[in-house]
Amino acid sequence: MTHASIHKAPYKKTDHFEQVYTFTLNKLYRLEHISEDAPLQVLQLLTDSERNYAVHALELWLFCEARKICLTIKKTQVQKNAIYQQITQRFLTLIAPKQHPQKAPQVQELVLCILKKMGF
Repeated sequence: MTHASIHKAPYKKTDHFEQVYTFTLNKLYRLEHISEDAPLQVLQLLTDSERNYAVHALELWLFCEARKICLTIKKTQVQKNAIYQQITQRFLTLIAPKQHPQKAPQVQELVLCILKKMGF
């Protein structure tokens, strides 16, 4: 993901995840330099950074999505599969293809760690 792609608002309609994610990246960009590891950086913010409204926005999205899955699916294993498909996969698709093999396990571990802290 380049800096230009972060700041240009796409003309197409975006879903809630993309809006929250882009909002978070834009706030981060004003504070510090963002590399191509943006998904990993955003997830690491959720685990060990100071609390600010950009971080809370992404945490709220994660919580709402996980809660929605848990309320509609009763079996634990099916919930885990749905969370992987509907939440973790969203972050994994944002990783640059050349970095995917190295970064995918870290992204997956962070998402699961964050959700576990939230009780999912």
